[in-house]
Amino acid sequence: MCLARLICTAVLNECHGFPFSLAANAAAPAQAGILAIGGAQERVVLVDGQPAVSSVMTVTLSADSRVYDGELAGAFLEAFRNHIERPFELVGSS
Repeated sequence: MCLARLICTAVLNECHGFPFSLAANAAAPAQAGILAIGGAQERVVLVDGQPAVSSVMTVTLSADSRVYDGELAGAFLEAFRNHIERPFELVGSS
């Protein structure tokens, strides 16, 4: 099958209204991937080696391996994380 002829879409599934922080979705046929986003929750994390309370959001990517390989999917998640953590960089503000 020629992958160039497949019509693929991506889906965003936000789950912040539900009482869980992790969602694992499977991409349906004709979807290249699905990104599930849980709501932000306060958790204890390490900041400079010290415990601190921080808002943490869980994001899960399910991708069709015929469209994305692990390296590309990882690069997408890294870019997504960078944009979420520093949104002002998207518009050129500091």
